Amino acid sequence: MNDLSIFIPTYNRPSQLLNTLLRLSGQIIDKTIIYVLDNASSENLHSYCTTNASINNLINENKIVFIRHNNNIGMSANFLRAFELCNSEWMWLIADDDSIYVDAINTITQTIAKLKNNPDVSFVKFKSKDCCHEVNNSSKDIKSLEEFISTLSISKDYFNSYIFLSNGLYRMPSFKNRIEVGYKYLNTYVPHLLMLVDELYYNKSSFIYLSEHSIVDYIQPKIGYSYGMVAGLGVGAFKNFIYHLEKEQYMQLENVFACHNDYKVSIDIFYQAKYSSSLFVAKRLIDNYYLQIKNSRSILHNTMYKIFNSMIMYPMVFELIIKILRRYSSAIDEEVIEMLKRYEK
Repeated sequence: MNDLSIFIPTYNRPSQLLNTLLRLSGQIIDKTIIYVLDNASSENLHSYCTTNASINNLINENKIVFIRHNNNIGMSANFLRAFELCNSEWMWLIADDDSIYVDAINTITQTIAKLKNNPDVSFVKFKSKDCCHEVNNSSKDIKSLEEFISTLSISKDYFNSYIFLSNGLYRMPSFKNRIEVGYKYLNTYVPHLLMLVDELYYNKSSFIYLSEHSIVDYIQPKIGYSYGMVAGLGVGAFKNFIYHLEKEQYMQLENVFACHNDYKVSIDIFYQAKYSSSLFVAKRLIDNYYLQIKNSRSILHNTMYKIFNSMIMYPMVFELIIKILRRYSSAIDEEVIEMLKRYEK
């Protein structure tokens, strides 16, 4: 069994994929294989990447292996295919467009060697930008689900740092038994995080090792995903946790997945429905979202949010409100511009 396998789920981003492979190509060590999981891209990613001589050589040497799905199985399912296919002790699962450090694999292999005699480490979390918990010298690990929930609850940066796909290392014997949980929560877009939650709950000896090293920087796409559907109705979706936790801890666990900007969810869903369905659909989706998050919000927030959403059925008024908000906030203006680029025909 190899110590490390690298999996790259990808879809329709040939240039980004090639750049990532090139960043990794000079780092590949003996017995380490990179697997590209092509989610039925419209372009032949294998052919595209073989135009580069060094990548073509690595493909011929079976150091880079392309696996193309017959159909697009969705982003989350493509993540989970990596967990299914991996046969090594450790797996590094990375996005196709993040900025990989030039010494990332060396850092990972040194970490694996360090943890060789510590079988209870199921997950390694590398240092993330804007998240300071990992560099706290008094704490090098997270040893329980309760401690993990407290960490996720500190701020959105802490939560996002664990959603971030590319800066974690999975010990596969622990996660093979959690694949069912991942598929159960496909609609949340964070099955990898929910598998880790389950591992910490059911395996009391399992813990997270916090590395002081960094291996990757997150690169935000110019045109991103639907914030309303992914961050709102996806990550924030109802989850049927049946864990024996203190009431406060259980509520914290539910609340950490709630979206960080409810108003952005509404605006995004409004524009998506405006150009692809109807305002009735927008209102239904936003009502569903409200049911998911209301228990984690204050009474005042819920009241104001319901008033804001009631304007959706009056599109001219709703868009006037958005226009006013855009005038006084450059961040809102940029976000609405992105939404319009994504949804306008």
